[in-house]
Amino acid sequence: MVLTTYRRDGAVLTTYRRDGAVLTTYGRDGAVLTTYRRDGAVRTTYRRDGVVLTMYRRDGAVLTTYRRDGMVLTTYRRDGTVLTTYHRDGAVLTTHRRDGAVLTTHRRDGAVLTTYRRDGAVRTTYRRDGAVRTTYRRDGAVRTTYRRDGVVLTTYPRDGVVLTTYRRDGTVLATYRRDGAVLTTYRRYGAVLTTYRQDGAVLTTYRRDGAVLTTYSWDGEVLTTYRRDGVVLTTNRRDGVVLTTYRQDGVVLTTYRRDGVVLTTYRRDGVVLTTNRRDGVVLATYRRDGVVQTTYRRDGVVLTTYPRDGVVLTTYRRDGVVQTTYRRDGVVLTTYRRDGVVLTTYRRDGVVLTTYRRDGVVLTTYRQDGVVLTTYRRDGVVLTTYRRDGVVLTTYRRDGVVLTTYPQDGVVLSTYRRDGAVLTTYRRDGVVLTTYRRDGVVLTTYRLDGVVLTTYRRDGVVLTTYRRDGVVLTTYRRDGVVLTTYPQDGVVLTTYPRDGAVLTMYRRDAVVLTTYRRDGTVLTTYRRDGVVLTTYRRDAVVLNTYRRDGVVLITYRRDGVVLTTYHRDGVVLTTYHRDGVVLTTYHRDGVSTDEGQETYNWTNITIGKPSVASEEVLRVCKALYKCAILLSNGGCEWAALLLGPKSPKRCMKSKTQHLDIKQEHLNV
Repeated sequence: MVLTTYRRDGAVLTTYRRDGAVLTTYGRDGAVLTTYRRDGAVRTTYRRDGVVLTMYRRDGAVLTTYRRDGMVLTTYRRDGTVLTTYHRDGAVLTTHRRDGAVLTTHRRDGAVLTTYRRDGAVRTTYRRDGAVRTTYRRDGAVRTTYRRDGVVLTTYPRDGVVLTTYRRDGTVLATYRRDGAVLTTYRRYGAVLTTYRQDGAVLTTYRRDGAVLTTYSWDGEVLTTYRRDGVVLTTNRRDGVVLTTYRQDGVVLTTYRRDGVVLTTYRRDGVVLTTNRRDGVVLATYRRDGVVQTTYRRDGVVLTTYPRDGVVLTTYRRDGVVQTTYRRDGVVLTTYRRDGVVLTTYRRDGVVLTTYRRDGVVLTTYRQDGVVLTTYRRDGVVLTTYRRDGVVLTTYRRDGVVLTTYPQDGVVLSTYRRDGAVLTTYRRDGVVLTTYRRDGVVLTTYRLDGVVLTTYRRDGVVLTTYRRDGVVLTTYRRDGVVLTTYPQDGVVLTTYPRDGAVLTMYRRDAVVLTTYRRDGTVLTTYRRDGVVLTTYRRDAVVLNTYRRDGVVLITYRRDGVVLTTYHRDGVVLTTYHRDGVVLTTYHRDGVSTDEGQETYNWTNITIGKPSVASEEVLRVCKALYKCAILLSNGGCEWAALLLGPKSPKRCMKSKTQHLDIKQEHLNV
């Protein structure tokens, strides 16, 4: 039985078993080429250099394959499927499942590189240090990625989109939605950093302590920002424009319009502080209690200010000048002109108190009932004052001096000059009462009917007095002595000299009646026609008597004794001695008569016969004496009067005759 076969060169070619089965085959160089099992199945194959090439199982299935350097290359399962593959350095390269699918891949250092599922899909990938790199789902989608330290880096949902990413320390870095959009990002210590919307736009950002920092709208614009304590700091509109800002305590600080312009600002207690217009100009400011404090115009100029109770305090014009101020109860206090000068001030009840001119000078002041109290000129000097019933009380000149005063019924009471001195006073019915000179001295006084009553000189002495009908009554000299008196018809009645004694008396027809000397004694008396009736001496003794035609009738001596009598034509009729005895009688032609003839003279009654001296004669003489007293403006021929018992009556009827009978002659 063959046990061994050799080559020509003597080298062993084949060795057999006892049963004839091949045991080993050799190569030309004597190196083992193949070894067989008892059943003839190949056990091992070798390379030329003697290195094992392949090892087989009993059933002939390959068990292991080796590299040229003798390192295992591949190991197989019983069913012939690859079990493991190795690197050149002997490190496992790949492990396979029974179905031939790769189970694991390894690095050269033996560390697992990849693990696979039964269906060949990758299950896990590993790093060089053996740490898991990535895990995959059954559908091949990545499930999780890991960092070098084994900490999860990323997790993915079933569709392979990233689900979560992690930091080196194992804390979550980010989470993602199914569509791959980032859902949430986290800080290193696990606190949420950012959350995102489905479209990838940022939804919320957080602070380090986990408190919300910012929220965003669908389009990625900031919606809300928060403080560290979680209190809202800012809210924004969808377009990213700030909508509201908040204080640390969560109270609203500011609200904004769509265009980013400030709409409202608030105080710490949440009360509105300021409201603004669309252009950013302040519209209104408020007090701590929420009551409006100030409103503004579109150009930023103050429009209205309010006190604490919300009632309007001040309104302003477009140029910022104050227009109106109000009291706490809402009643208007002051109005102003466009240039800021005060226009009107009001009382607490809303009644006008004062009005002003454009230059700020007071124009008018009013009483509590709204009635005008005082008006002023442009220079601030008082113009007019009024009573409670609105009737004018006083008017003033430009220099402030009183011009006119009025009583209660509005009728002028007094007028004044520029220097303040009274000019005129009036009665209640408006009739002038008194006028004054510049120095304050009374000039004229008037009656109730307005007729002049009295006029005065500059020194206050009465100048003229008048009657009710306006006719002059009396005129006075500078020293107050009466100068002239007048009757009712205005014709001169009496004139007086400086010492007050009567100077002249007049009739109603203005014809002189009597003239007097300075000592008050009668100087001359006149008839109604103005012709001289009698002239007197300084001692009041008759000097001359005259006829109606002005011709001298009788002349008297200083002792009152008749001196001469005259005819109507002015020719001497009789001359007398000092004792009253007839001296000479003349004819009308001027020729004298006998001196011894017994006649009756003009002034001395001589009884020719004693038998005639009786009671009848005495009665006649007394009657003649009385006539002489009553009628001092004429005379008569006494001899004719004694012719009959009725002669006294004829004498009394003759009012133009003059009688001058001495007492001693009547006593005869």
